[in-house]
Amino acid sequence: MALLDKANTETFGNPEITEVNIGVGNKPGILISGHDLADMKELLEQTKDTGVEIYTHSEMLPANYYPEFKKYSHFHGNYGSSWWNQKPEFESFKGPTLPAFLLPNIVGVLVEKFGISGISDPESDIAKLVG
Repeated sequence: MALLDKANTETFGNPEITEVNIGVGNKPGILISGHDLADMKELLEQTKDTGVEIYTHSEMLPANYYPEFKKYSHFHGNYGSSWWNQKPEFESFKGPTLPAFLLPNIVGVLVEKFGISGISDPESDIAKLVG
């Protein structure tokens, strides 16, 4: 644990007491859960200047305390509660979730708006992509 703490604080700064916004805003959003702060950083970088807000859930709540993440104006806060409520809270969230749980509302959006079908097997999917 000491090595993990050292890696996180050297990379993202020392956690600070922080008032965390809860709930959602009016823009599209992505909900991220888990423990991997490197994933959080990558998501924030990839969504910078896109108009998409980022929300933590449950185990990712401590990301709100690191100075490195406070630099991102689209990091909105935390949505939901504890890990055991992920299924209903992910289903009620109006956007994609990471880890990417494919809930019925998300599958519907992927198929209807983007024409993305489910994964069959790697070989078939690669064949579809490369023709």
